[in-house]
Amino acid sequence: MATLEQTEASVPKRRGMGMGTIVLVAALAMLLLLAAVFTIGSLVSIRQLDAELAKLRAAGQPVTAADLDALYAFPPKERDTTELWLGAFAVLDSPAYGNDAADLPDVGEGGAVPPPGEPWPQLEAAEAFLAKYRDPLAKMHRASEPGGEARFPLTFSAGDGAVASALLPHIQHVRGAVRLLKLESEVHIRRNDPHAAAESVRAIFAAARSFERQPLFVSQLVRVAMNGVACSQIERFLPASDFPEQDLLAFDRDLAAIDEAAALRRALLGTRAMGIGQFEDPSILGPHASPTRRWRPLRNIDELAYLKLMEKLVAASQSRRLPLRDAIMQAEEETEAFRSSSTARWRCPITYLTMPSWQALINAVCRTQARQAAARSAIAIERYRRVHGEAPEGLDQLVPDVLDQPPVDPFDGAPLRYRVDSGGYKVYSIGSDGVDQGGESGEGGQELDIVFEIPFERQKRD
Repeated sequence: MATLEQTEASVPKRRGMGMGTIVLVAALAMLLLLAAVFTIGSLVSIRQLDAELAKLRAAGQPVTAADLDALYAFPPKERDTTELWLGAFAVLDSPAYGNDAADLPDVGEGGAVPPPGEPWPQLEAAEAFLAKYRDPLAKMHRASEPGGEARFPLTFSAGDGAVASALLPHIQHVRGAVRLLKLESEVHIRRNDPHAAAESVRAIFAAARSFERQPLFVSQLVRVAMNGVACSQIERFLPASDFPEQDLLAFDRDLAAIDEAAALRRALLGTRAMGIGQFEDPSILGPHASPTRRWRPLRNIDELAYLKLMEKLVAASQSRRLPLRDAIMQAEEETEAFRSSSTARWRCPITYLTMPSWQALINAVCRTQARQAAARSAIAIERYRRVHGEAPEGLDQLVPDVLDQPPVDPFDGAPLRYRVDSGGYKVYSIGSDGVDQGGESGEGGQELDIVFEIPFERQKRD
């Protein structure tokens, strides 16, 4: 009979699961769990992304290049001045024009035009130049009559690079047109023709309006700069000439018609639509796009973050609760927080690379808003002086006879500042630093406040 020890020895022993097997099984389970979580997350992100894009489409907002082409539509025929501008540009782009303009101020390398009342040795040369190029000038003046709206030949479906290549010549052409109109206004003032000078300045406003419909960041910066040139000419000429009342009223209409918030929103919509295109085709970004972005589920998460950040900026551009600058800067804080995040670069690399900072544009917009408000105030003061024989003690005296409401400083929402003494008056904004410097400039002529200054003593013309 077998002993107990022999029986136990004859029964095979079960082997326990080794540590390596346990680790392998746990790793596989973890991978399966992560895959399930990622799959669920991807499906959720797809649904969220589709919902966001559907919401934009339902609101009539552009999400594709074709949508941008439709948004940048031709204006109504009676206000379409595209061919007039293009006809003027064709002349300004010629080598002969460049040679003729080379030594003159504004249009060439001839330095700055002296202030009205100071000698200008090139006055007769400038007159001869303007006479030679009266045809493009006539086209630009005709373009300003029905409103100056235009649709330059840009096709967004051609891609970002093609849009940039097509846009650059138009930017240069419009800048050249503004310089030519500025030179013309200077000649008219010195030849004692304030109405003609006013028409030249108003044509500069029209040139700026020709860019108003473009849903592009850079176009709006250029438009803001052109409006700034027109405002500076008004400030320069008000002490030098007695503009007819009809011209002062026309200046005021041009200034009141500028809608910076609408133009900013258009730029935001265009930037967002072109950004969406980069998620559809990351190769647009070249070597900067992470190879992992080729996998659509990861791009969906990235694109969703981009759309949420851009939506806050678009909503801020329409805010009625806060001034435009405060609303945009509040939304921009979220963008800056995203950029400073330690995970943003790898989690949402396309958003990280392509999300622009809007601080430069919003500061430029608000500076121009301040200049426009100050220019309207100065025009109103000049009209008040013609009736009362003196400047008002405060801007509130202009309401309601000359202005509908007191002008507002876009940097803090308070009324524009106003100082008057025996020498003249200043209307000014406190600027982006938020500090009232009393309308004074810093060392080297640095403008601490945004100042529109009119002396009472009229400058003598040449």
